[in-house]
Amino acid sequence: MVKLAEYPRTATFAWSHDKVPLLATGTASGTVDADFSSESTLELWSLLSADVEKPQGSITASAKFNDLDWSPDNSILAGALDNGIVEFFSPKELKSVAKIGKHTTPVNTLKFNAKQDNVLCSGDSRGEIFIWDINKITSSGY
Repeated sequence: MVKLAEYPRTATFAWSHDKVPLLATGTASGTVDADFSSESTLELWSLLSADVEKPQGSITASAKFNDLDWSPDNSILAGALDNGIVEFFSPKELKSVAKIGKHTTPVNTLKFNAKQDNVLCSGDSRGEIFIWDINKITSSGY
Protein backbone atom coordinates (compact mmCIF):
# COMPACT_ATOMS: atom_id res chain seq x y z
CA MET A 1 0.00 0.00 0.00
CA VAL A 2 1.33 3.44 -0.93
CA LYS A 3 0.49 6.53 1.09
CA LEU A 4 -0.71 9.28 -1.27
CA ALA A 5 -1.16 12.08 1.24
CA GLU A 6 -1.42 12.85 4.92
CA TYR A 7 -3.56 15.56 6.48
CA PRO A 8 -2.79 16.07 10.18
CA ARG A 9 -6.33 16.93 11.27
CA THR A 10 -8.75 15.71 13.91
CA ALA A 11 -11.67 15.79 11.56
CA THR A 12 -14.69 14.12 10.08
CA PHE A 13 -14.42 13.65 6.32
CA ALA A 14 -16.28 12.87 3.11
CA TRP A 15 -15.24 12.23 -0.50
CA SER A 16 -16.94 14.05 -3.37
CA HIS A 17 -18.43 12.04 -6.24
CA ASP A 18 -16.23 13.55 -8.98
CA LYS A 19 -14.03 11.46 -11.29
CA VAL A 20 -11.13 13.12 -9.48
CA PRO A 21 -12.70 13.46 -6.04
CA LEU A 22 -12.06 16.14 -3.45
CA LEU A 23 -11.78 15.27 0.21
CA ALA A 24 -13.71 17.51 2.59
CA THR A 25 -12.55 17.64 6.21
CA GLY A 26 -14.41 19.38 9.02
CA THR A 27 -13.04 20.01 12.51
CA ALA A 28 -14.39 17.13 14.61
CA SER A 29 -16.77 17.79 17.48
CA GLY A 30 -15.39 17.21 20.96
CA THR A 31 -11.77 17.85 20.00
CA VAL A 32 -9.16 20.47 20.80
CA ASP A 33 -6.30 21.10 18.40
CA ALA A 34 -2.63 21.60 19.31
CA ASP A 35 -3.17 25.38 19.61
CA PHE A 36 -6.20 24.92 21.91
CA SER A 37 -8.31 26.72 19.31
CA SER A 38 -12.08 26.34 19.36
CA GLU A 39 -12.40 27.40 15.70
CA SER A 40 -14.15 25.09 13.28
CA THR A 41 -13.00 24.86 9.68
CA LEU A 42 -14.23 23.04 6.60
CA GLU A 43 -11.34 22.32 4.23
CA LEU A 44 -11.26 20.91 0.69
CA TRP A 45 -8.28 18.83 -0.41
CA SER A 46 -7.16 17.44 -3.77
CA LEU A 47 -4.79 14.51 -4.10
CA LEU A 48 -3.64 16.04 -7.40
CA SER A 49 -2.68 19.38 -5.91
CA ALA A 50 0.91 20.54 -6.42
CA ASP A 51 1.05 21.39 -2.71
CA VAL A 52 -0.67 18.57 -0.81
CA GLU A 53 0.00 20.32 2.51
CA LYS A 54 -2.36 23.20 1.69
CA PRO A 55 -6.10 22.79 1.21
CA GLN A 56 -7.63 24.00 -2.06
CA GLY A 57 -9.96 26.09 0.03
CA SER A 58 -11.34 26.55 3.51
CA ILE A 59 -14.49 27.95 5.10
CA THR A 60 -15.09 28.86 8.74
CA ALA A 61 -18.12 27.05 10.16
CA SER A 62 -20.41 28.11 13.00
CA ALA A 63 -19.59 24.99 15.11
CA LYS A 64 -17.62 21.76 14.99
CA PHE A 65 -18.69 18.86 12.78
CA ASN A 66 -20.16 15.46 13.62
CA ASP A 67 -20.69 14.44 9.97
CA LEU A 68 -20.32 15.63 6.37
CA ASP A 69 -21.94 14.56 3.11
CA TRP A 70 -21.76 15.72 -0.50
CA SER A 71 -24.89 16.01 -2.63
CA PRO A 72 -24.86 13.45 -5.47
CA ASP A 73 -24.18 16.25 -7.99
CA ASN A 74 -21.41 17.78 -5.77
CA SER A 75 -23.10 21.20 -5.74
CA ILE A 76 -23.67 21.21 -1.96
CA LEU A 77 -21.66 19.96 0.98
CA ALA A 78 -23.77 19.54 4.13
CA GLY A 79 -22.43 19.54 7.67
CA ALA A 80 -24.00 18.08 10.82
CA LEU A 81 -22.92 20.52 13.52
CA ASP A 82 -22.51 20.21 17.26
CA ASN A 83 -24.73 23.25 17.90
CA GLY A 84 -27.86 21.63 16.39
CA ILE A 85 -27.47 23.27 12.99
CA VAL A 86 -27.34 21.67 9.56
CA GLU A 87 -25.11 23.98 7.53
CA PHE A 88 -24.93 23.94 3.73
CA PHE A 89 -21.77 24.97 1.88
CA SER A 90 -21.02 25.72 -1.76
CA PRO A 91 -17.71 24.02 -2.56
CA LYS A 92 -17.34 26.05 -5.76
CA GLU A 93 -17.92 29.42 -4.09
CA LEU A 94 -16.19 28.43 -0.81
CA LYS A 95 -18.95 29.84 1.35
CA SER A 96 -21.84 28.88 3.58
CA VAL A 97 -25.11 29.19 1.66
CA ALA A 98 -27.67 28.28 4.34
CA LYS A 99 -28.11 27.18 7.95
CA ILE A 100 -31.10 25.33 9.38
CA GLY A 101 -31.51 25.21 13.14
CA LYS A 102 -34.54 22.98 13.65
CA HIS A 103 -32.73 20.31 15.70
CA THR A 104 -32.84 20.79 19.48
CA THR A 105 -29.64 18.82 20.19
CA PRO A 106 -26.36 18.24 18.29
CA VAL A 107 -26.87 16.89 14.78
CA ASN A 108 -25.07 13.54 14.74
CA THR A 109 -25.50 12.39 11.17
CA LEU A 110 -26.78 13.35 7.75
CA LYS A 111 -27.01 11.70 4.35
CA PHE A 112 -28.12 12.76 0.88
CA ASN A 113 -30.55 10.54 -1.01
CA ALA A 114 -28.63 8.73 -3.77
CA LYS A 115 -31.59 8.93 -6.19
CA GLN A 116 -32.88 12.45 -5.50
CA ASP A 117 -30.08 15.05 -5.46
CA ASN A 118 -32.18 17.56 -3.52
CA VAL A 119 -33.21 15.34 -0.57
CA LEU A 120 -31.19 15.20 2.67
CA CYS A 121 -31.93 13.37 5.92
CA SER A 122 -30.47 14.53 9.26
CA GLY A 123 -30.63 12.98 12.72
CA ASP A 124 -29.73 14.28 16.16
CA SER A 125 -28.80 12.88 19.57
CA ARG A 126 -32.40 13.00 20.81
CA GLY A 127 -33.64 10.81 17.96
CA GLU A 128 -35.21 13.57 15.85
CA ILE A 129 -34.96 12.81 12.14
CA PHE A 130 -35.72 15.49 9.57
CA ILE A 131 -35.98 15.26 5.78
CA TRP A 132 -34.92 18.41 3.89
CA ASP A 133 -35.46 19.65 0.34
CA ILE A 134 -32.26 21.57 -0.42
CA ASN A 135 -34.04 23.43 -3.23
CA LYS A 136 -35.86 25.31 -0.44
CA ILE A 137 -33.02 25.93 2.07
CA THR A 138 -32.75 29.61 1.19
CA SER A 139 -36.51 30.20 1.58
CA SER A 140 -37.54 32.19 4.61
CA GLY A 141 -39.12 30.11 7.37
CA TYR A 142 -37.62 26.83 6.13
